Amino acid sequence: MDYVIVIVLLVVLVLLLVLSYFRKKKYNQEVEKMQNEVKKNDKIMTYSGILGTVVDIFEEEGVKQLVIKTGHKNNFGYIQIDIKAVYGVVGLKDDAKVEKTEKVEKVETIEETAVKSPETKSAPKTTKNTTGTKTKTSK
Repeated sequence: MDYVIVIVLLVVLVLLLVLSYFRKKKYNQEVEKMQNEVKKNDKIMTYSGILGTVVDIFEEEGVKQLVIKTGHKNNFGYIQIDIKAVYGVVGLKDDAKVEKTEKVEKVETIEETAVKSPETKSAPKTTKNTTGTKTKTSK
């Protein structure tokens, strides 16, 4: 009986490790795709939190590098960074977020039409007044 518990725990552990590996692999592919799609004039954010606009992209000794313009108003500075330091492109819409917003809008319109339609009969509403007694109201 003790062997069964140990075997089950080992199987669960292996399953968790495999799932973790594939999630990390997918995440790394998405990050690499985003980093490869960075182009001039994109507004980016680095992992250290620096915001800037891409001025130049070049490859030096086999490593892709960016020059970003950062600063405020008339106080600008230029920083050369490795492409791997890019956390994300600021201002781009994620397709998943757009789809989720569209689904929420569809649900809201369905709920609005359900509320407006007189076909559904609602049960008498029970409300609680300030004295703590229940009263029934009908529509």
